Amino acid sequence: MQVQPLDRNYESTSTVEPTDRLEEIGLEKQLLEVEKNMLLEKALSSNDPKTLIKAQSFLEEILDEDARNKEGGVTIMSDPYLNQYSQHGFKTKRAQLSPGFLRKMGSTTVVRAIITTRQSQIENFSSPRKGKYDMGFVIEKKPTDFYTDEEPKMSLKDKKQVKYLTNFLLNGGDKKEGETLWGSDTFTVFLRKIVEDSLTLDAATAEIVPNRGGDPSRYFAVDAGTIYQAHIDKSGNYEARTGAKPKEIKGYYPSHVQVVDGKIVSDYYPWEIMYGVRNARTDIYQNGYGKSELEDLINIITWQLNTDQYNGKFFTQGSNPKGILKVSKGLNRNRIAELRQEWRSMVVGTKNAHKIPVLEGEGVEWIDLHKNNADMQFNEWQEYLIKIICALYKIAPEEIGIEFNKGGGINSSSGQETEAKMKFSRDKGLYPLLKAIESWINKWIIWQIDSTFRFRFVGLDIESEDKELDKDIKAAGSFMGLKEVRRKRGLADKIDDDDMIMNQIWLSKNQGDAMAGQQEESTDAAAEWDDIGVDDGGDGDEGAPDEEGFQKALETTLQKYQGNPMMKDAMQLFNKLALDDE
Repeated sequence: MQVQPLDRNYESTSTVEPTDRLEEIGLEKQLLEVEKNMLLEKALSSNDPKTLIKAQSFLEEILDEDARNKEGGVTIMSDPYLNQYSQHGFKTKRAQLSPGFLRKMGSTTVVRAIITTRQSQIENFSSPRKGKYDMGFVIEKKPTDFYTDEEPKMSLKDKKQVKYLTNFLLNGGDKKEGETLWGSDTFTVFLRKIVEDSLTLDAATAEIVPNRGGDPSRYFAVDAGTIYQAHIDKSGNYEARTGAKPKEIKGYYPSHVQVVDGKIVSDYYPWEIMYGVRNARTDIYQNGYGKSELEDLINIITWQLNTDQYNGKFFTQGSNPKGILKVSKGLNRNRIAELRQEWRSMVVGTKNAHKIPVLEGEGVEWIDLHKNNADMQFNEWQEYLIKIICALYKIAPEEIGIEFNKGGGINSSSGQETEAKMKFSRDKGLYPLLKAIESWINKWIIWQIDSTFRFRFVGLDIESEDKELDKDIKAAGSFMGLKEVRRKRGLADKIDDDDMIMNQIWLSKNQGDAMAGQQEESTDAAAEWDDIGVDDGGDGDEGAPDEEGFQKALETTLQKYQGNPMMKDAMQLFNKLALDDE
């Protein structure tokens, strides 16, 4: 079959619509691809050894090129035997715990306390920051130099964009004046939803709905237990499950699908679905999925459930006698019954608590069943299970309201030790979770709208204000001047003349400057009087001041001290004396 090339005469393209020409180019590419495949198939079925070798070499090049172009490299990134155990058109993990099972594990008391605590902590960051050291979030320009603390300057246009992005996040999308986005989440609700899914399933998902221009118009959290990675290959499983051939857009095929009751109901391109993973791994048999802490805690939580169940049934179905009274075997049965009744009437507690069994035996003997060491071991076992769960979630037991009486608990440890635990919980547990959410919001929301800005949580370190003040004080005492520190804090170089800084160094320097100024003024005044001329050749007394020079110096002094009320009084007295001499 010989395919005729399309007309490539571009002289008359001015009369052809661009869309028509694009259709022609697309058709030509398809025809050329068909011709290439037909020729390759014919060459592979040839009886000529040389033609067959060339065809196989050509086929290997095509396959190698396809692998590099589509996968971004030659490394195998997912399970090569995926089709053998997953033929649903989407990827799953080997020996995967179902989302429903993980959610049941997440509903246990300790895990639930951890999740709700983290939700409440992160909810404090769901509003724009008001003060410099308050908790919240900011949207700011990306720094051009990541090695300095200098914040990029923002123009009026940049500030308007920050306001738009902030409102976009708070409202769950592009909300017009007077409009209500009923189908979106507020930012607070959105954070609570994705935090629970992340801590339960290690998957935080949200749909990003684009507008006609391709930019995000709104967003909302979706059930992470229903979102899977799409599995599009030559097996045809995806087409069979969806009933349609996947369409390539912007060089990408659908990256994720939503699965309900084992059926694919929706598909998403990479920019339409946020899929955040905290515990990412390179294990190809996990197919790009994360690993929830609950998957590592399956034995621990099972033991905890068994322990709680044992405790519960002990009080509903079991008994807790203090001991057993064994009486002589030869006693009359009527006498034993009387003894049993009299004993119980004397020692039984409320609602038959600590009821004592009376058994027939050799002689009379008391068998003690109330042992404390077993109870102590049981408490230690419960404490161990709780601490392991908290350790994997990197949260202090004190944060979820659990206090231990020994072993480093809050009742026996010092305040410094407790603070160290809380700081570890913030640094190793809360802070990484906030950073993960930051990266997801930036990648799938902020940077799709404007890649020159970034979203950031702030105010996590409650001691940041004190620490920054200590740094500035140390800097002012070692390598920075007072003016530099004041500029850094947005203050004027100098304080008001009628004000002072309650610092001994500043006060000493200020007093020294004042004394030096007074001495300089006295020296200047003496120099002015010395400038008065002396007539050594006249008839008058030797060293008498020149009248003209004296008058000039007097006028200069009056002008210099014009605003000084004390000098004004002195000069009035001087003028009066001068008039009297005349």
